Amino acid sequence: YVSFLANSKNDANLKVVASIAEAKTTELLARKDRGISNPEDLVGKKIGVTQFSAGHFFLGTFLSQYGLKLGDVQLVFLNPSEIVKAITKGEIDAALTWEPNIYKIKEAVGNNFISWPGQKDQPANILLVSRQDWLKDNGETADKFLRALLEAEEFISSNTEEAKLL
Repeated sequence: YVSFLANSKNDANLKVVASIAEAKTTELLARKDRGISNPEDLVGKKIGVTQFSAGHFFLGTFLSQYGLKLGDVQLVFLNPSEIVKAITKGEIDAALTWEPNIYKIKEAVGNNFISWPGQKDQPANILLVSRQDWLKDNGETADKFLRALLEAEEFISSNTEEAKLL
């Protein structure tokens, strides 16, 4: 999605500074009262997803695992908080999203949902991206920031219980 961001702003000045995390946090949640009990039941259903997000990408890969395409479902592009509201109100039949939205949806719809992991074996990489011109003018600041991230990671690894309290 870095290339999308760069292209959408006609900005070839972006640079990946670091990959700071890997995450498997997406989940596809579907309302049982819409007749959905397996992924193949999603055909023709309205699925909420945030356009051009990792969720959008993972929805495509999720569907392909079951022989489906994005064109087999009705995509409803919403921001994350709108996804929670839309599935709760029944405006969409399913959603592919991430935490804390997953928790909020499960709380709101009770036992009326079925869910599947949104990412099979493919984590999302969380990238730190900057403009190259900013990095050139602020190299020392960028270096200090990266060092602070490393120190924080070290602290968390060495002090897991204390870090949970912070």
